[in-house]
Amino acid sequence: MNTPFEDQNLGNIKSISLIALDNLGSIPQPVAGEISFNALTFNSGGAFQEIYFTPETGSFVETEDRSGAGQSWKKEIKFQIPKIRSVIMAGLQNFENRRNAALVTDMNGTTFLVFPVRILRKKQIPEQISSINAIMVNLEGTSISESPVITNLP
Repeated sequence: MNTPFEDQNLGNIKSISLIALDNLGSIPQPVAGEISFNALTFNSGGAFQEIYFTPETGSFVETEDRSGAGQSWKKEIKFQIPKIRSVIMAGLQNFENRRNAALVTDMNGTTFLVFPVRILRKKQIPEQISSINAIMVNLEGTSISESPVITNLP
């Protein structure tokens, strides 16, 4: 706690990968806020799928909420995928109406396992010069634990 930070502190999200939670066999309890990627087990055919998005549009926010009922963590991941394409919409539909997990890597190289989250998306077709042709994706969820750091990524 009392050691100064000596590396870069870069913002933004570098990469996002998704998996439906029913494709994960188990997620072990974090030790000191960390889980090794090698400790995750996958059901047959289960794997994280990287989602390519417009650089500098990704964000991850996790907010602690304390109430009389206890502590919870609200999680939100946002990003934009350029150009509305049927192949992208079909790929995102694989994660709709399901509870998902996301690997979110920031520009400092730290990866978080964010779960459970549900996907919400919005298409935007330009109607004026300042609009963009993109799919806006939000992943939102709440859990009783903070998102752990994932180590030993392949």
